[in-house]
Amino acid sequence: DTTTTKQMFKGNKLILVFSDLKKIDPKKYKVLSPMLKSLKDSGIEPIGLSSDKATLDAICHEYQLPMEHHSMDSKILKAMIR
Repeated sequence: DTTTTKQMFKGNKLILVFSDLKKIDPKKYKVLSPMLKSLKDSGIEPIGLSSDKATLDAICHEYQLPMEHHSMDSKILKAMIR
């Protein structure tokens, strides 16, 4: 939606694009968690983007990833990565 898009461009962001969550080694999430937590007082807001919001919700909960996350079309995500 346009509100989310407008918010994405305000302030300092670290945008994490996940193209296929099922292919990522779970150990990577354990490494990602402390890094994201260290951003808390830095003024940098981490945001996760994935085409599979339900899986990303579950991963953020399981590994306590402190980031806002949104769903996006997989073709758009692949274009962002390229």
